[in-house]
Amino acid sequence: MSVRSETTGDKPPRRRPTRGASKAKTTGQAVPKVKAEQGSAVPQPARSPRAGSEGKPKYEQLLRSEARLWPDQVEYLTRKRREIMSDRVDKSERITDNTLLRVAVDLLMAAGDRLQGDTEAELVASVTKLVDEANAARQAAQSED
Repeated sequence: MSVRSETTGDKPPRRRPTRGASKAKTTGQAVPKVKAEQGSAVPQPARSPRAGSEGKPKYEQLLRSEARLWPDQVEYLTRKRREIMSDRVDKSERITDNTLLRVAVDLLMAAGDRLQGDTEAELVASVTKLVDEANAARQAAQSED
């Protein structure tokens, strides 16, 4: 590790943030819970603009974050975005890769305490199971109608 030199003005190396540290500040607002159709509490993220953000584009209201994705995930996001953009009727809002990532985060938020696992693979299996159970319940409800 180099020490700042008084004569050359060299900067010391940047320190990495500690584990769990975030570049962006959170709003500190609690996520309200609303009743879902089947009676379970599902967190609904606050989507109202902040004071002073009226008239600002959506991207300026959102916090910047970084995600590291596998190549097949990036490829899928690109394909799915293009598919959605070309098939949609309401073209008032642009759909981006970030839009799809926010949708995925909302899905995780809806899973709430039911999401379980200690590894990435276990977490993926857990959320997949929850989606499969929701699809099975939806199909059962449709067959009763």
